[in-house]
Amino acid sequence: MFQLLGELDKSEAILRGVRPESAIGVSAFLSPVGYFSAGTNQARLSRRGYAETIELLKEGEAQFRARPVIGLRLIFLTFDLAEVERSAGQIADAKANYLQVRDALLAILKEQPGNAIASATLAQVYCALGERDVAISYANRAIKLRPPAKDAVDGPIEMSTLARIQARFGDRDHAIPALAHLLKTPSYLTPALLRLDPDFDKLRGDPRFEALAKQ
Repeated sequence: MFQLLGELDKSEAILRGVRPESAIGVSAFLSPVGYFSAGTNQARLSRRGYAETIELLKEGEAQFRARPVIGLRLIFLTFDLAEVERSAGQIADAKANYLQVRDALLAILKEQPGNAIASATLAQVYCALGERDVAISYANRAIKLRPPAKDAVDGPIEMSTLARIQARFGDRDHAIPALAHLLKTPSYLTPALLRLDPDFDKLRGDPRFEALAKQ
């Protein structure tokens, strides 16, 4: 929540007070996925600490591989690693991990075609790989599987994924109206994220976007 409010110093203090081993525990309040995703977001939003975060994610991967992992947890961890590597400019390493995640998610969707989370994550993977049309297709698929009209909690997340992808490809005329709509809808998008998140860098300088970010 501090990250959503743009209070990165407070979220940093919380993260430094949690040991990675406790995040692996089954009974931990902060799930493994939540812990490592929070660390990934912290690095990306603050645009620093990439090397430390990459090492933490690699340690997390090793811990996950040493024990039974259910569902998408390990895949999400590898995805987070790719995201930080991309932010750090480690393009070759990021691409290798994105491809690994892509193949795993395609296998899951073959067995579970109605898995909206897998579709949305795959959309982000294809976006990172530069495949715009495929990324948009999977993002729209996730929205169709979990529309906001039927899921008011997670539905806007899928809408946000599509808007982020449009933003990363510099599609201002689609991304900015979508972001404006999301800011009026109960969701996990905030003006602070618009100001901080590098996913929106290609929208900066557009008066429409700047007005949203200043809210």
